[in-house]
Amino acid sequence: MFQKSKSMKLLALLIAVLLTFAACGPANGSTSSGGSSGEGNSEQAEEPQGDPDELVIGFWAQSGVPADYQEVIDAVNEILIRDCNCKIVDSVALNIGNYRDQLTLMLSGNEHLDTFVAHYANFASYVAKGQIIELDELLNEYGQGIIDTLGEQNLNAGKVSGKQYGLTTIRDLATTRGFVFREDVLEQIGVDVDQYAWDKGATYDEMYEILTKIKNETDYVPLVPSSAGQKLYDTLADYDALGDSFGVIMDYGKGTTVENLFATEDYMNFCKMANKWYNEGLILQDAVTSQDGYADAIKGGRGAAYTTNLKPGFDLKTSMQMAMPMKSIPTVEVYTTTTIVQTAQWVIARNSEAPEAAMKFLEKMYVDPEVANLLAWGIEGKHYQIIDEENGIIDYPEGVDASNIGYNLNLGWVFGNQFLDYIWNGDSPTLWEETDKFNKNAQASDAFGFFYDATPVKTEVAAVTNVCNEYRCALEFGVLDPEEAIPQFLEKLEAAGIQKIIDEKQKQLDEYLSEKN
Repeated sequence: MFQKSKSMKLLALLIAVLLTFAACGPANGSTSSGGSSGEGNSEQAEEPQGDPDELVIGFWAQSGVPADYQEVIDAVNEILIRDCNCKIVDSVALNIGNYRDQLTLMLSGNEHLDTFVAHYANFASYVAKGQIIELDELLNEYGQGIIDTLGEQNLNAGKVSGKQYGLTTIRDLATTRGFVFREDVLEQIGVDVDQYAWDKGATYDEMYEILTKIKNETDYVPLVPSSAGQKLYDTLADYDALGDSFGVIMDYGKGTTVENLFATEDYMNFCKMANKWYNEGLILQDAVTSQDGYADAIKGGRGAAYTTNLKPGFDLKTSMQMAMPMKSIPTVEVYTTTTIVQTAQWVIARNSEAPEAAMKFLEKMYVDPEVANLLAWGIEGKHYQIIDEENGIIDYPEGVDASNIGYNLNLGWVFGNQFLDYIWNGDSPTLWEETDKFNKNAQASDAFGFFYDATPVKTEVAAVTNVCNEYRCALEFGVLDPEEAIPQFLEKLEAAGIQKIIDEKQKQLDEYLSEKN
């Protein structure tokens, strides 16, 4: 999206830092469930020696680079140079599909890349290929604040074979999933979103009725992809993917039997529903090939809704990002799995030229409220003003609004510890307490805490991934007739070795449960 020019790539990559690390918390000292105090790393007493280490970072982004992005990164770099003798000089910030592809190219070559956000779907592969490094020694020496903030359970989510490779961000560590609509479109068709219980979920039949009214009564495409290559089922369903969806536990992770998701009745029924919606014009007709994300489609006036993971405060933050009121309707209850906790994990690349500096940067992101709020909200007085010091509430400065603000990433959940962030006016003053409760009250998968190591079946994983890339998007957006395509899909999956993957995953899960009990 923005990787072409050097300056834009730098700007975007720094946004990656933003997007992935801004997930900190109120600067008034509120704490996360991991126990972070929000006090910055003040123990850097020595004067920096020599030139600052130069860092290249990566993260995924759904919208463009804000006009004042570089100004914000310059402010972050002042802190990093002062406290850590390092600075961000380049970044990779793309939509999730292109981001993964770009990372693959960088990691497989010798390109400079220090730290980046790993998506759960690729994390195991990075470990298996030796593309990211073990973090235990670096954490113990430079990341004690991260250890204290995350706590044992969340740290365990980033371990493979007992070794630390990833650091999850402190944010909503549970999920509900569903639809996000333009509020003006819902008003146009006379739908009151408040009739749907936010924490329980609406039915697919209810969503069908809404999408049909949009099709018949407006000029908008009812449903558009959230990103290029999106797997629609993953943003609406309630299963434990156990890392990669190649062997899952259905129904919120209830039970301990690993099965082939794509052979389940639920998956067939979902694809039949999607096919019906597609044929009736409720889904963007080029959903499979479109490279636009939801921001492009919604802001451009083309689409009315998309699907994604939801959490407390979601509507306000998305409304700010889109510069228009947005409303969400969940389709599942709140639950958590190890995979959800692994959704965004910071890792250090094998290609890193300064792994110590990379860890020092991560430490600042997780424990320093000043860094967290710069990444999340920008510069005080220019991009926000504090209107309630006691509760850490902020709002637009005078003369600034969503249409002209120079920095509006609003992706704090990607930046380390979101519980360090100020709270935007209009959100609940107790947002982080509510999020903590959201995390703690979620129904947990029976396999929670289990981490699957795909190394023994890496050849099969690669082959199965290729088959899924051929079929999943087209099936789940309704382009293919599931009655014809799913049998072909399953045959190719079997030939690629999915049963071997399932058997290996079941073996590891049984061993984990045996040791746990």
